[in-house]
Amino acid sequence: MVYNPDKDTTAIEKRALRSLEDFIDRSKIISSYLDYNDKTPSWDGHLYLFSDKKDKSHFIGRIPVQIKGTEVKQFKLNKFKFPIEVNDLKAYLHDPTVYIVCLEKENSCERLLFYRRLLPETIKHILKGKEKQIKINVLMHNFPQKLDDFENQMLVFLGDSRKQISFADNQNVLNQNEIIKRDIKNFTFLAPSSNMNEVELLQYLSTTPTYIYAKIDNGLDLEMPVLGERMILKFERNVNKGISVGGKKFFEEYVCKIEEGKMCILIDNIITIIFDNVHDRSTKVEITIKTEFYHLKDTIRKAEFLISIYNVGKINIGDKELNINVNIKELADRLSNILPEWKAFQNVLDKLHVEKEFNIRDIKKEQFPLIKLLIKTIGEGKPVDIGEQENGAYAIEISNIKLLLLLTVDSSGKSMFSDFFEEKIITYTKKDSEKAEASVFTYLRKNRLWIDIDNIPYQEIIPSYIDSSKRNKDTISLANDDLLSILKAYDFLKNKDEKKSDHLLKTANYIFRSIPVQKFGGVVNA
Repeated sequence: MVYNPDKDTTAIEKRALRSLEDFIDRSKIISSYLDYNDKTPSWDGHLYLFSDKKDKSHFIGRIPVQIKGTEVKQFKLNKFKFPIEVNDLKAYLHDPTVYIVCLEKENSCERLLFYRRLLPETIKHILKGKEKQIKINVLMHNFPQKLDDFENQMLVFLGDSRKQISFADNQNVLNQNEIIKRDIKNFTFLAPSSNMNEVELLQYLSTTPTYIYAKIDNGLDLEMPVLGERMILKFERNVNKGISVGGKKFFEEYVCKIEEGKMCILIDNIITIIFDNVHDRSTKVEITIKTEFYHLKDTIRKAEFLISIYNVGKINIGDKELNINVNIKELADRLSNILPEWKAFQNVLDKLHVEKEFNIRDIKKEQFPLIKLLIKTIGEGKPVDIGEQENGAYAIEISNIKLLLLLTVDSSGKSMFSDFFEEKIITYTKKDSEKAEASVFTYLRKNRLWIDIDNIPYQEIIPSYIDSSKRNKDTISLANDDLLSILKAYDFLKNKDEKKSDHLLKTANYIFRSIPVQKFGGVVNA
């Protein structure tokens, strides 16, 4: 788009002034006082604002206006920029101005109005690094189509002008680091009306670029602009209200977001419900469902939740009931088919006192038969035929967990897996071939088992040692060696697995305090 600086634009600007006056004429809170002769250096008049009626008792302030006009061959609707003199911009720093540009199509009556609200913080951003230029091409915005939108913008502009004028010459921006450093917790902003309810206010702030001000506690009640630019805000909070379907509660809370004027409810990162109108939950609702499952326990709960939604067709969010019309028949059928096996394997892990979250995404193909085998033996208590096997302890790895299990083979060749720690005492052979009894946990010294095994019942360790101490006089010596092994495992895991290392440290502490241990060549009861 090319501007002709030699062309007389006075006529265009007069027509723009008339268009603006016609637009404002219906307003109950704005009056225009515009100069058609354009004799003022940087302004063409003012807009007078009133709180209610257009009389002196309701007058709240005035806004300077500058209007420019130019003729173009074709309108540019997006990212339209207009050259403004730097001297004018510097003048507007201390007299915030609404700058209006009228584009008139060549040999036509068609015209478009654009504008820019030039507040001190806006101008400082525009001038940054360009102070020595004569003119700056400034991005303009489409003029509001609705009068009430323009009224609201002018009311906010007037308030922002008064808050920012004190900082017109201040180049220091209050950024996030400064906010944290000063421990600032109180912030303000301007909205078109003090009568907005909470929902209306949140919708306004999530759709309208807004200046935020930090309240500086220095006895002067100063409000300093934050970051120097307008922001569209997003709101998010956890709501401690249960999510239930068909009378069963699945989740204790949900996340409520307001963004771009829409309200969004997130339920445990599985269902997202977006209400098209934040004011009215009966309006268009968009529902998306994620089926990314990771941990077994969480997967079971989510699967039951989705199946219930499909069967019931309704969901209770707190005390509000919402119809859920989503076509998830195929998903619900697939989950219904696999859910019994998921639950059966979780039952196995519970029986084996596994606290670690089992990751279903890392199961290898060859491990699925082993899962079925454990469900059959440990879960259902039924022996299986897995070929010729030997009795003994086996460390079995499935996905991200490692289990220490006991395999026993009966006279018919049938095998049965069971919890290695079910018996608290084991028998071992001493150097002189004498048989002796010890705590089953003494076995864990071998092959990094304290580090690797995930089905250790930590709460049963001390009772096992106490029981074995009654049967074997060497328990003190064994416990001493076990303690060293546990501390080495703790040292290895302390920066890798917080939960397990914490268990190990507590176990070492319990052994030290509860079992007589060998120390400095003697025996002490710690």
